[in-house]
Amino acid sequence: MKTRASTWGGMVFFAGSCALAETPNVEGIFPAGGQRGTEFEVSVTGKFEPWPLQARCDDPRIVFSPSEKDKGKFRVTIGQEVEPGASLVRFFNREGATVPRQFVVGALPERTQVGADTMAIPLGDFPLTVNGKLAEGGEVDRFSFDLQEGQVLVAAVTAYALDSPLDPLLHMRGLRGEQLAFNHDANRLGLDPRLVFKAPAAGKYELHLSAFVHPPKADIRFAGSEKSIYRMSLGHDPPVIELPPPHEAAGEDAQRVEIPAVVSGTIDPPGDIDRYLFSAQKDEKLHLEIAAAKLGSWMDPVLVIKDAAGKELKREDDSDAKPRHDVMLDWTAPAEGDFTAEITDLNGVGGNQMVYRFRVTKPVPVLEATASGGVYAIARGKKLEIAVKVTRRYGFEGELQVTAESLPPGVTAAPAAVSDKGEAKLTLEATPDAAPANLPISIWAGPKGANDKRVPCRFELKGAAATAGGLLINQTECGWLTVLEKEIEKEKQK
Repeated sequence: MKTRASTWGGMVFFAGSCALAETPNVEGIFPAGGQRGTEFEVSVTGKFEPWPLQARCDDPRIVFSPSEKDKGKFRVTIGQEVEPGASLVRFFNREGATVPRQFVVGALPERTQVGADTMAIPLGDFPLTVNGKLAEGGEVDRFSFDLQEGQVLVAAVTAYALDSPLDPLLHMRGLRGEQLAFNHDANRLGLDPRLVFKAPAAGKYELHLSAFVHPPKADIRFAGSEKSIYRMSLGHDPPVIELPPPHEAAGEDAQRVEIPAVVSGTIDPPGDIDRYLFSAQKDEKLHLEIAAAKLGSWMDPVLVIKDAAGKELKREDDSDAKPRHDVMLDWTAPAEGDFTAEITDLNGVGGNQMVYRFRVTKPVPVLEATASGGVYAIARGKKLEIAVKVTRRYGFEGELQVTAESLPPGVTAAPAAVSDKGEAKLTLEATPDAAPANLPISIWAGPKGANDKRVPCRFELKGAAATAGGLLINQTECGWLTVLEKEIEKEKQK
């Protein structure tokens, strides 16, 4: 028997009987994105019984409609008004939901690389995005171009950041197969490569895309599988990153800023050092940030704080061990006076792609709430406990509680107190007659009775291949809850 899904108030309910289902597991979407304003077919890989599998994107203007006949196929419609960028898609059935999968909306025309033949791309088709898959071990995808002398080709791959089990490589080769350019990792912004190639002479050139498996294994060879999906943008110029004003002042002198301050800057030429002068009182606490990688910059920033005499007081490179190397620093002034924040690139690289956003502020009390995964399932007549970590920063005081919202009918959750250690156990309880459902939920943390001071819980996303922080989207405020049928629970125990 087939399962029938219906919706009400944004929720998805299931009715009717069906064969025993299993929690779905979608390992990849191919293609992993598309151009806005288009409609096309995608395939998913993994385990999902029975079919059809349902899907929901965080952006409701991106619609996944399952095929009635072809298992694993969806028709995707992307609204013209959707902004380019990544979104999260959840696939689900009566037994639960998958972890969110990354799906990318682009503004450029798109095409798909299929088979082992070299794809010839006329330069008149630039810029564009190519969707591909390294379907078998040892596979290398090849793309040929006729370039004029001095013409630039820019290729940027997204694979690891989609949670494909890949560490990709790009090679540019000449007429005799000689290697002319190579990129493995894009300036330490992750494992995905970006290659900029300037043709030394007019002629035909081939771009080769291959990959090692990730996480790495002892046998070193080119990887490939049905999960090895990638997107590659091709153009003549690196994407322009437009940052809002105010911008850094011209010249080499230190630019004075008044706290709080936010400034957009560029490290250009190579080896450039941007300097910002600020005043602080003795023991005054300041928070300094350099955002670069999360803006799409190729920069790996370094922050150095010096006193008025030029003595180095603090040097910071990377706020944590995650693949994206932006800077975040809490610093206390050792004395009253003027101080200089120096910003440069770790590798001494410069250019119009080496942009950043510098921020220096006086910290104010803040609250952060996090939980792992954000995909939950509860059976009718049962309870579910969700662990939430609540962090106080910069002197946030008072008793705190954690609450849940947007729960389906028949599911409740009493507010949970936050311990002195910043831990809370939020218990969801489903009545015996709660309707089976799938829907997004939210969790909040804050002082009791003060909704204006609450903060949403962020569900930290970790891929099967990518480490924490390595995906296009690494956290979401949207959780997901499945209400299971009690009868299915009994069947699973047999």
